[in-house]
Amino acid sequence: MSDRRNEKQTADCAVIRDLLPLYQDQVCSEGSRRLVEEHLKSCAACRKIAESLSDTELDRELKQNTSEVLSRQARKEKRRAARAGGIMAGILLIPIIICLICNLAVGHGLNWFFIVLTAMLIAASVTVVPLLAEKARLGKALISLMGSLILLYLSTSVYVGGNWFFAASAGTVFGLSAVAAPLILKSFLNSYGTGETAGSLTDTISCGESRAVQWLKGKTGVLSMLWESLWIYLLMLAAGWMQNPAERAEFLRPALSAVTVFLIIAWAVFLICRYLPLNRWFKAAAGTWIGGFCFCFMNDIFYLLLDGRWRHSLRFVDFSHPVTEQTINANICLTGLLIGLAAGGVFLILGFIRRHRRENS
Repeated sequence: MSDRRNEKQTADCAVIRDLLPLYQDQVCSEGSRRLVEEHLKSCAACRKIAESLSDTELDRELKQNTSEVLSRQARKEKRRAARAGGIMAGILLIPIIICLICNLAVGHGLNWFFIVLTAMLIAASVTVVPLLAEKARLGKALISLMGSLILLYLSTSVYVGGNWFFAASAGTVFGLSAVAAPLILKSFLNSYGTGETAGSLTDTISCGESRAVQWLKGKTGVLSMLWESLWIYLLMLAAGWMQNPAERAEFLRPALSAVTVFLIIAWAVFLICRYLPLNRWFKAAAGTWIGGFCFCFMNDIFYLLLDGRWRHSLRFVDFSHPVTEQTINANICLTGLLIGLAAGGVFLILGFIRRHRRENS
């Protein structure tokens, strides 16, 4: 009887030991799991084997070794990037030193040298900065590029004279920001707003600040539009500063009014496309209709801003005898309006079709 019990115990242990790897990985069935647990309560030998299988020391060592290998590789890449950045900086430093010596030797002072210096800074902003920056490389490169351009304008304006510096700088920031502002925001928010890449920075910010970063990530478009709106006004003010004092007010009134109308239209299209809770075809219809009306009536709107009178351009529509400038202009405006309305109508129908299919699916 004792021999039979021992044979049964040995057979049970053999089965349980076959199931132990599946039990440890939690991939066995519920019945097998209960069977293993009941057996482990009474069998010290199998329990010891289970404890040895659950030992994660090897896993911890593998993870530590992997982390060390990745850290060493990251340090190597940083050193290589720093070395390449240093080489590029040294190459850019050669013409700077040559121009410094020439300007001092010939001109007995420094004047045009600063133009060369700021021009080299532009080259460094797109070569050295991305190599030396550890985080937000794209954002830092774009900011340094715009800053270098502004410094180039400043050194050139000081050298040649004139009051064009503010207009040129505002125009450059406005134009580049149309593409660069969203990229800069995303670059910094992604680099400094997540625990994986932010490093010590996110160790110091509070939970509320982390939520603010996440909120800002969803508002990149709005922030970019606000930035562009600010700089187009600054551009108009800088352009007005270039005018004669007697003509400054006469320039700024229609210029700022036209910019305001343009921004109202741009913000309307942006808010519709970004926040209107409708499918893309409805948004396309709304944007196309706005574009058609703007194409048709924009001349009348600007004439209203300039001289305070609505011209009623469409009253000159005549497709049978388009011989005058007013008639041709009116025909083109009406044609653009009709095309916009028709295209918007097609988009609207497609929007209803898509909504109907989604509701029935």
